Amino acid sequence: MTEYNRLISIQKNVEQYFENRIELAKLEIIRFLSAYISRILAGLLVLIHMVLFIFFFCMSFALIVGEWFGSYALGVMVVAGLLGVLALLFWINRKKWFQKTVLRACIESFMSKSAGAGEKRSD
Repeated sequence: MTEYNRLISIQKNVEQYFENRIELAKLEIIRFLSAYISRILAGLLVLIHMVLFIFFFCMSFALIVGEWFGSYALGVMVVAGLLGVLALLFWINRKKWFQKTVLRACIESFMSKSAGAGEKRSD
């Protein structure tokens, strides 16, 4: 009868072990996702502020150029032309400047040891 009780005890311990492992995996997934979601939200917040800054800077610059030329419409067209040239430059070099850089950053971020399971993080 003691052998039977020992087997029951081992069975309960194994069940508890697997339940704990499942709970640990859930917690690690939550930690991983919450870290990346917070990084994404912070990045979006910075991006929104940068876009607003660039918008108001361009509008101000268009008004200044319009004052120089004596026509606000001409100032807006000059600034729009400059932004078009800048956009064309970015489009031509998008693979070299953005896609490879962003891809490399994402791979390093997702595959780094700090994002791995079981690692203690200080963030």
